[in-house]
Amino acid sequence: QRALKIYEKALGPEHPNTATSLHELAVLYREMGDYAKAEPLLQRALKIYEKALGPEHPNTLFGLAGVYEDMGDYAKAEPLLQRALRIDEKALGPEHPNTASTLNVLAQLYWQTGDYAKAEPLLRRVLRIREKVLGPEHPKTAISLEKLGFFLMEQGSELEAEAFAVKAGQARLKNLADILAFTSEQQRLAYQAAGQPLAYSTNNDPYSLFATLGNAPRVAAAMLENKGVVLDSLAEDRLVAEASQNPEDRAAIERIREAKQRLAQLTLEGPRNLSDQALAQRSAERGK
Repeated sequence: QRALKIYEKALGPEHPNTATSLHELAVLYREMGDYAKAEPLLQRALKIYEKALGPEHPNTLFGLAGVYEDMGDYAKAEPLLQRALRIDEKALGPEHPNTASTLNVLAQLYWQTGDYAKAEPLLRRVLRIREKVLGPEHPKTAISLEKLGFFLMEQGSELEAEAFAVKAGQARLKNLADILAFTSEQQRLAYQAAGQPLAYSTNNDPYSLFATLGNAPRVAAAMLENKGVVLDSLAEDRLVAEASQNPEDRAAIERIREAKQRLAQLTLEGPRNLSDQALAQRSAERGK
């Protein structure tokens, strides 16, 4: 509140920085569950952004839509998210990762309200974008696979849900192997403590979808595969330690580590260039 007063006095009540301060205060109220205080602040911030940056700037649309969702007022949240989607599609393109994220939020709203006919095509579109742009083994692709799997399971399509669960599990396994291959012991412990990739706010649980489907053999296989990846990593660490006395072995191991680190970077980071040629080059480099 003090920061807001300073911005209002120093920059004016309609400055974008003032709007940012309003938004941050509203986020606090939202986390406290005080939606009556959060909503007018977000409304005011939205008007400032629209005036200062134009009506096609993403501004606080998500924050305001989130408040309405928390309040259960989906009729007010939906047009805000649809507007945010139109902005992203126009400004970034229909296959940009940010567009996929907006689609994902809108699909979640339809899922929550029971409008499955609208939710499913959006969830499938998100998956197609992420598979094409980020790659089939990216953590966000794995999230989409799992989310679509849970959705299909709720609709009674258990066979298709299981197929998505298998693909998600393979992606999760590859991510785990990459993280164990190039991170330090401290980073590995942080990863384990968080139970998730450090850059993504989602559960890194390779078992939940199989367990929900009641597929005990798949749960057991996933557990063994994850343990196997960890044991492989420990064995590799031991080989590195044993080879440290031989300069040629050390050099070869370093080259392997650099290649693994580059592969993990290509898998985990989003591409900057979204052209078909750049994506093809990225895929070819991953294949090497």
